[in-house]
Formats: sequence, structure tokens, C-alpha cells
Amino acid sequence: MNYKRAILFGVMVYASSFIAYAFNYIIPYLQTDTLSLRHFVFGWLWNIPVLLLFAKWFFKKVPANPKHGLLLGLVCVFVAFALDGLFILLAVFANQPLDQFKELYGSWAFYVTLLEVVALTTFAGWEF
Repeated sequence: MNYKRAILFGVMVYASSFIAYAFNYIIPYLQTDTLSLRHFVFGWLWNIPVLLLFAKWFFKKVPANPKHGLLLGLVCVFVAFALDGLFILLAVFANQPLDQFKELYGSWAFYVTLLEVVALTTFAGWEF
């Protein structure tokens, strides 16, 4: 398992989530004041091609198998938590409200998203 490549994979997936987040402000159907299930459904649908495309890139240099796919998903989730932690620290130091983080981490759909990431990377390891 190439952990440096897996961490880069996690950063790429994290960065792509900001693109999906931007669509929440562009697509009229998704424009709401609070986080809703439609945002998560959009994110879940967004994750399918993005994760499979990035996993295809990852498995060009790493032998594809379900174990490597599972580890890739777990590393990706760890990277996302670490990057969120950095953003939370920045928000705390800048005296910004943490309401969006509280809302996100308090939602059951967020944890379904994490399971989706692990499931899709495991599938990619099995498939590719």
C-alpha cells in the first residue's frame, strides 16, 4: 500500500468536495439556508464518479484488491477528518462560528457519506 499516494487521493477527494459544495450555491434546487438531505443526495451522487475516477488513478500504481481499496477508503476518511480539524482550528483562531461544522457532524447523512467513501473505494479495489 502506497500511503503517500493514498493521502494524495484523500486530499484530491476533499478538494473535489469543495467543488460539489460550490454547486450548492449555483443550482437553484439546492439553494437553502440550512443543510438538507438534498445536499447529501447530491454529494452522494457526486462521489460515485469522482471516487471511481480517482481510484482508477490510485490503482494504476498500487495492486488492486479489496483490502487495498478498504485501506484507501479509511485513509481518505482520516485525511478528511484531519483537514476538517485544520479548518476548525483556523475558524477558532479567527473567531468564526462553528455552526456549519456542528450541523455537518451532527447529521446522520454525513456518516452515510463516510460509509459510501469506504464502500466505493473497496469496490474500486475489487473491480479494478
